[in-house]
Amino acid sequence: FVDASKEGSEGDNESALNTASKHLLSVATKMAGAPPSEDQRNQHGTSSEIFAGVCRAQLLFQQHRDIESVWNTLLLPFLEDAIPKIPISMIGAYFDAIRYAIHYFHPNTYYLFTAWILDKIEASLWQPTAVVDTPKSFNNINDTNAASSNQQQGTDSFAAQSKWLYYCCAPLVEIDDFEDVIAMKPTDADEQQKQAVLQLDRNTVSTTKLPWYSSSLIQSEDTFFSNDKDDCAMQDNKQSREQKLSSTSSTWKLILDKLLPRLLSAIGHPYESCRDHIAHCLFRICHGHRKRIIMSGEQDEIGEDPGNIIVNKFSALLIKNSAAAIAATTSFRNKYHSLMTVRRFFTYCIHYGEARVEFSNYIIPLIPMTFEVIRLTVGDDDDETVESEKKGTKNDAGDVSTATGTNGNNGTATTTNNSILVLSEADTIAKRSLEAEVVKSYRYAISEISVSCILSYSMGIESDNNNKETSQDVSIKKKTNDDISRILTIIEQTAKHETWQVRHAATNFLRCFHGSHKFLLTSTHSETITSIVTTLLADDQREVSSAAMAAVTGIISVMGAEDGLVLGLVQKYIKLANSSLKKKKRKKKKTDTTTTITIATTTPLSKTTACIDKTQQLSIFFLCASIMAQPYHTPPYVPLALAAISKHSFERNAPLNVRDIVKKCCAEYKKSHMSDNWELHRKAFTQEQMEALGDVVSSPHYYA
Repeated sequence: FVDASKEGSEGDNESALNTASKHLLSVATKMAGAPPSEDQRNQHGTSSEIFAGVCRAQLLFQQHRDIESVWNTLLLPFLEDAIPKIPISMIGAYFDAIRYAIHYFHPNTYYLFTAWILDKIEASLWQPTAVVDTPKSFNNINDTNAASSNQQQGTDSFAAQSKWLYYCCAPLVEIDDFEDVIAMKPTDADEQQKQAVLQLDRNTVSTTKLPWYSSSLIQSEDTFFSNDKDDCAMQDNKQSREQKLSSTSSTWKLILDKLLPRLLSAIGHPYESCRDHIAHCLFRICHGHRKRIIMSGEQDEIGEDPGNIIVNKFSALLIKNSAAAIAATTSFRNKYHSLMTVRRFFTYCIHYGEARVEFSNYIIPLIPMTFEVIRLTVGDDDDETVESEKKGTKNDAGDVSTATGTNGNNGTATTTNNSILVLSEADTIAKRSLEAEVVKSYRYAISEISVSCILSYSMGIESDNNNKETSQDVSIKKKTNDDISRILTIIEQTAKHETWQVRHAATNFLRCFHGSHKFLLTSTHSETITSIVTTLLADDQREVSSAAMAAVTGIISVMGAEDGLVLGLVQKYIKLANSSLKKKKRKKKKTDTTTTITIATTTPLSKTTACIDKTQQLSIFFLCASIMAQPYHTPPYVPLALAAISKHSFERNAPLNVRDIVKKCCAEYKKSHMSDNWELHRKAFTQEQMEALGDVVSSPHYYA
């Protein structure tokens, strides 16, 4: 219709387009409100398709005319009427329709739509009830009542809030895509490149780097960047990238001033779908704004980087006495719902972001928080809750004034509005269930971060004609090494955490991280990783030491069976294992010297024995890991290690945990080697080594 309208007069074409649009949108409105039936889903889908076609036709035709009247009189009234009628199951259809309608348009073209959707979010989005520690003045009471009413309103319309948040992602994604198109546009100095990249066809622009479907959606070169909210006149084609980006400042100022603070205040939303959309919007704001800064080559004049604001907000959730922590602790559920939103933010950064930027700027600074969340769920959160209740904070049940004590059977008893509030058993179970859900999601996040984010910034970089690295190549490689070093520094500190669950999670993270980055690690990185996991072999908690042994097994298997470094490490730990053997006490005659010996050895032996036990556990666990690193081969160091650990399989020589791991290791070796190819493996053993192995794997005989 737009192509055909070019043949007629401008006034007639505009009148015909408006008449047709109104008729089609009226039909779409009826379809959007279709009653439940077998054909309801099809009618809702058709309604969204009609809106997409009408909206894009109007925006294409009205590029340099009155865009505001089109949105205010035609498009926004339709959305105001249709969106509340659409069920949650069909919001994806309208999301796609909105994206198609505004795809590759200048953000100022749909500025009014962006402002409209942000107004909807600001008016309806849930926010936590404010905590007032000072005596309530008249204004404070009004603020608290307003927050309470807003919370109640949000509770009643979570589905509507989910819709507005979901549709808000559409303009954020399109602003991001628009900046990609700007990056593809050559500057005036790149005239030769411009002819090679741009292919004009039917008054449209297509680029070799853009998706295949974009040629029919991008406007002509003469009009692509010509829309502006304040001045819709045609602009010069030779406008620079910086000028084109500066024309989007009004949209970004609206997003950062109006949307970002509102989203950050609602990260503890009680509705899971809303939390997911909030995390998605926050990621899109970080991603799009960062890309805008990179292309403009200078810091944005709008203000502070939103990525820093978001990361600081998330990091402060677990810092006591911080503003974010105080806001989160207004409710137990609010605190853990906020942590779940952060978890969803991780997911979007990992799967939609770029490792060079999102991983470095957003994920690495938040890695310590992921481990601290595990500590909080394991720790005594009830003590913090009671402490906050004593200070007069709010919980899920209402205003708490003072704490009167605890009930051993049912939970904490507090006074609420001159009555006794007792946390029932059901409330305690609900709290623990939410804690378990949060810690499970963060354990998954830790594994996802360690495996999915490959820091291969420097891989695939080609050298110049002289086979020398350019300064840019060197800087990229340095950034890769710096990011890996940052992660290892964080894990090294986490491995010393007082909570064993955190140490266990750090060990599993390091195991997966090493496996994913083994071809990118420098010798310094490898030594650091080996040092961390080797130290954890002596951990008092069995789960931590077992996980560390599995990590060491993976590291040794990567080194290779014929690597002399492994043989040197095995010989080192064989000496430690032999020196930690507990010597059999000789029976002495009862004389006066026995009392003297006993008195002399009681004090220093406690520390010495503990040190020997740790050395024994560390060395034996390392030797067992070296044996299990090669399940189908017998390198030269395996017989040495087997002979060394066999001495620690007896009760008089080692504690129970060491004896168990030795027996399991030898049994695993017997299972994987003493079968079809045993004659081949047997050649690597001496007679003495075979006897030592037989003492562990062979069953005791009656006549032995």
